[in-house]
Amino acid sequence: MVLKRPLYLTRDAGFSCYYLSLIGKHTADIGFQRLGQPETTVRVRTMPQKADKSMKDISGVYSVTWKDQVIDGVPISIAKINDTSYVAHWKVGNYQFSAQAAGMSAPQFKALLENSLVDDSAHYFVK
Repeated sequence: MVLKRPLYLTRDAGFSCYYLSLIGKHTADIGFQRLGQPETTVRVRTMPQKADKSMKDISGVYSVTWKDQVIDGVPISIAKINDTSYVAHWKVGNYQFSAQAAGMSAPQFKALLENSLVDDSAHYFVK
């Protein structure tokens, strides 16, 4: 399966893209900065599930304690990296996603997931 369009944050969500890379031919890794607050960053990864069926977490973050939650009917795992950094990973349809944020609080990260990332993935990446 070829990745045609990765999950991303728009300027309407208050972010702008500052880098884009491809990991292992199948995983898009996009970096965003909050407009007017360059210390607040988010990395979003998107990978077609069929690219590597054994992969369950594409965040690249290890040695954290994952907590399972459900956001808008989507099972998601979230972890705290430090007081201002958080990470999440989830699967929708035939795609896996992760988001890693720095420079924001836990409620801000959860709101970003609920109002943008998980919500968009649930609407645009289903069969």
